[in-house]
Amino acid sequence: KKIAAALAARTTDQTEWSRNMILLGDFNIFSKTDDTLKAITDAGFVVPPQLQNLPSNVLQNKFYDQIAVFDREQKFIFSGLAGVFNFTKIVFKDADETVYAPLMGEAYNTTDDGKPRKNKSTYYKTYWRTHQMSDHLPMWVELNIDFSDGFLQKQLTP
Repeated sequence: KKIAAALAARTTDQTEWSRNMILLGDFNIFSKTDDTLKAITDAGFVVPPQLQNLPSNVLQNKFYDQIAVFDREQKFIFSGLAGVFNFTKIVFKDADETVYAPLMGEAYNTTDDGKPRKNKSTYYKTYWRTHQMSDHLPMWVELNIDFSDGFLQKQLTP
């Protein structure tokens, strides 16, 4: 909470080189009602509407990662395009489990205590492939930041 407030306060400092901020990363936000997300939004940061309901975890039920903007000078305008890139639709797909089974070794077949693994797919999806790539899905947002036409038009107007 204190960090979000401190960053927001920097946007009011006239000596800062930029009064706009983008926060992005892993905030360990477990749900949309998490205190961490509330601290970010209470400080004045805005999560793009397109990202507000998108989980950022391969298990599809966590909101760990966020992108939030503090736009003091209206220089970051959301284009309306944003999302989460689910790489498991491209690599380490659910359907490819048998292809990767030999690479997973005996752990695919047997639990740590030596018992036969009852749900190999769970091991593949929640453990093995997350260690190959990540358990986080990359988030993205498109911002309109080119205001040159308006600036030039303003310069030409007497």
